[in-house]
Amino acid sequence: MSVTKIQRVNSVTHTVNYITRVDKTERDLIHSHNCSPELAKANFENVLEEYNKTNRTNRELNARMIIQSYDPNENITPEQAHEYGKEFARNYLKDDFQYIVATHHDTDHIHNHIVFNDINYKNLKIFDSTRENTLHRMRNENDLISDKYGLKVIEQTRQKHQYLTHRDYVARSRGVSFKQKIEDDIDLSIYESNSYEDFLKAMADKGYEVKQGKHLAFKSPTGKRFMRARTLGFNYLENSIKHRIENKDYIPFKPKIIAREWIDKSQDKFKDNVGLHRWATIQNINYLHEVNNVLSKENISLEQFTKEKDVKENFERNLEKKLSHLDNEVFNLESMSDCYEVYKDSHSLIIGLKSLETKEEKDEYKKGNFQEFKKYDMAKRNMTILRKGYHVNNQDELHEKLNSVVAERDLVYESVNLNKKVEREKHMEKDEKQKKRSRGMEL
Repeated sequence: MSVTKIQRVNSVTHTVNYITRVDKTERDLIHSHNCSPELAKANFENVLEEYNKTNRTNRELNARMIIQSYDPNENITPEQAHEYGKEFARNYLKDDFQYIVATHHDTDHIHNHIVFNDINYKNLKIFDSTRENTLHRMRNENDLISDKYGLKVIEQTRQKHQYLTHRDYVARSRGVSFKQKIEDDIDLSIYESNSYEDFLKAMADKGYEVKQGKHLAFKSPTGKRFMRARTLGFNYLENSIKHRIENKDYIPFKPKIIAREWIDKSQDKFKDNVGLHRWATIQNINYLHEVNNVLSKENISLEQFTKEKDVKENFERNLEKKLSHLDNEVFNLESMSDCYEVYKDSHSLIIGLKSLETKEEKDEYKKGNFQEFKKYDMAKRNMTILRKGYHVNNQDELHEKLNSVVAERDLVYESVNLNKKVEREKHMEKDEKQKKRSRGMEL
């Protein structure tokens, strides 16, 4: 079973960089038609320029992306999914549009991203964005691929010539993890955004309801409840999202050996629900398959696997705890950052209070300047906290302490940035080639 959805692309460069990231796919799972992934924006703009010249207009660059997600229960390989995605793109876009297909296999469900220019490079016509084409025909082409290769097809019975709504369509694709879908959409929205406000808008554009406060949470278009972003792991803490928006080269480390977990079917919810019990059985069978694949590929024992899994899970929990602590430190220090200035500005207020003689006069004075005294008291309280808790005694020391904590937090992020690891490996490989070349010249 696979489901498809289509959406507009805000930034061709950011989106293509995202779908071709080394932690999500690999070179053999990236395919392009009449364009290059490295020069996608420029290639798309060449067609746009020809379109504007022919039609004497000044249209801006527009691109779209199709996400084709597969049910984990189908047990298809990334290579198979990639071939299905390429065939779907050829059939749906008729090879008349520039496009890039990238297959992601870093999650519990394999999925394809297909980014394409919405101008037909052969006849310079605009992509048909009617509901008939972007909903009905797209699903039909996807179903033809699924049927051809023996994958389950989501029922699309016509009733008075109406297809399933997108909500019902997605709801019937039960195998696709909704938790994973939110994670994918957050990742993509981060790449599309230049600020945190842009990110929130990008999530809203994808149909999510956003709740801000002590915890950032999202409710999907098909969901009934909000899901806290932090339940997805330390990469999805609010400040982690902000860090990733500001550092587009950051590739989040996801310490998971396998995506699945063993399901305890002795729980009450499985006892009286035959369908749920069967689903859990299938999930456990798939879990065992994945464990077996890891043992064979890594050539390790089950005992070693269990130990390594525990170590990685503990590492992830400790890392999240460390980042949460640093985030709280930054928040607390920033919330107290104006206390010295407020205290200094309150000097005349206190002089005025001390100049009064009677209690009645002082009480009336405090009542008339209630808000100012409230700020003064808060500033004194914060100065005490800074002195006792952080050994900070003035504005300069507070600024230095805040910078120190922020730098420590950034250092933690960089320590788990997979992109840095990739850069180091490339640098080491380059050095090794140079050494071999030098040895060859010496001979």
